[in-house]
Amino acid sequence: AALEAWGCLMQKAHGTQRRAADTDRLVNHLSYWTDNGAFYYGDAWHEAGGGGKTCNEESMVSVARGLEEQDLLRAVRTWQMDDWWYPGHHTAFVHCVQNWTLLPPAF
Repeated sequence: AALEAWGCLMQKAHGTQRRAADTDRLVNHLSYWTDNGAFYYGDAWHEAGGGGKTCNEESMVSVARGLEEQDLLRAVRTWQMDDWWYPGHHTAFVHCVQNWTLLPPAF
């Protein structure tokens, strides 16, 4: 309650309004993510990836096929492709995106 009251106070002070949650695709619809810990993650659990052996276009088509078989494909409105789908350099635990174009082997 205190956090909500603080938020309302800040919105009033700055003349803003709370965005309606019903306009947020991620809140109101299913989505499929390929980020850290997802089944289809870039390095297949070698460091922090998922259980899928590979993660490429074929993997995503397979996921879409499985969702379609369960009559769920139309419900998925967002497909999140994590940073490792894009060219960049790997520094420590961060893969920095340099170019937001998908890699040719991916799609």
